[in-house]
Amino acid sequence: MRSSVRVVLVVVAVLAASALAWRGLFVTDSAADLIVTSATGATVRAAGAAITRPVRAGHIVRSRDQLSVEEGGRAVLEMGDATRLELAERSSIRVL
Repeated sequence: MRSSVRVVLVVVAVLAASALAWRGLFVTDSAADLIVTSATGATVRAAGAAITRPVRAGHIVRSRDQLSVEEGGRAVLEMGDATRLELAERSSIRVL
């Protein structure tokens, strides 16, 4: 009887540890999202080989996105509370 209880406790501990590890590896925190907080002028996004589309404030930048700011444009991206990235005209960034 005692060995059965031990086995059950070990299985529960392994499942709990696995769930925590999975969450840590695969669940993204919204605080880590790269978000466009402002975009002026011609600021466009291309995802992979997709057609480019205008970018507006509130857009979440995803993996494989490329943002381009054309002449006269400007974009500000933020991630969490401490990271701010400003793109001036005629610049671009690609998220890996």
